[in-house]
Amino acid sequence: MTRRRPWSVQCLLAFACCVGAPHQAGADGGHVCASGVAGGFRITLFSQPTPVRVGDAEITVLVQDATSGELRPEIDVMLRVLTGGGASPVAEVATRRGVAENRLLRGATLSFATPGEVVLEGAVVGDSADRVRCSLAVEAAAPPLLAYWPLLALPPVAAALFATNQILARRQEARRRGTRRAPRTPSSHDA
Repeated sequence: MTRRRPWSVQCLLAFACCVGAPHQAGADGGHVCASGVAGGFRITLFSQPTPVRVGDAEITVLVQDATSGELRPEIDVMLRVLTGGGASPVAEVATRRGVAENRLLRGATLSFATPGEVVLEGAVVGDSADRVRCSLAVEAAAPPLLAYWPLLALPPVAAALFATNQILARRQEARRRGTRRAPRTPSSHDA
């Protein structure tokens, strides 16, 4: 005989799955900022974390041959960060292998000191004419408590789920006991 869970437990499990689900999914290298053709190659720029905040951010690059789509991780790419609508360069960094977890990506770590809008450019080294550009919003640093809320919320949620489980189990046991007949005891009327 199979035992069915009460509908309240099923609803509670569905709610817990929805709350625990990620708000957005990202690619292997983070959030895709831009993708375009530059110098015969398709360059895709990724940023991580999402959203980019004041402090360090990892910018990774996927390089492919523009015509065949073949991956070309050996191609060097130069990243430039510009402010003021793309007028004044702030930083210029060459990507390297080993920065990104994915060995097919090249990466660099950039530090952002102030929040605001910046322009991120990627170009194949040796070909300064063609570039892939994107606008990147740098947000203020996250308050420490906000950064760790998923970890801080886990123990109370787990305790609430356990308490709900125990309450429902006791109710179910009480219902079972209430539906069983009490054993018949001999009385004085039986004689």
